[in-house]
Amino acid sequence: SVSVNATNANGCSDDTPPTINVTVNPLPSGQISGDAAICSGTSTPLTFTLPAGTFNIVYTDGSSNFNATGVVSGGTVNVSPTANTTYTIVSITNAVTGCLVTAPNPSITGSATITVTPA
Repeated sequence: SVSVNATNANGCSDDTPPTINVTVNPLPSGQISGDAAICSGTSTPLTFTLPAGTFNIVYTDGSSNFNATGVVSGGTVNVSPTANTTYTIVSITNAVTGCLVTAPNPSITGSATITVTPA
């Protein structure tokens, strides 16, 4: 519950409190998946499972971070690692509300392990 008492510069207040609407947006959540075995020099998709909406995602291969913007649920990015690599999500930002969640957090789950076979 929020209470507001408005007083002007003369110390006068109104008996009718103003109406203030507060919207609490949920934190984003998401999962990464896409375990695969690939040959060196080829690529494979990582898939993001998200709630309704559009999100900006930072994901990592453990060494570098990568950005995926404007992602909706089921969205993919293609990766072509040169060695066995596990990808995880670093952060998820709702592109409309700006709400952000960063790992580690129970709202961020999954990983994608890519096994690379030399050519």
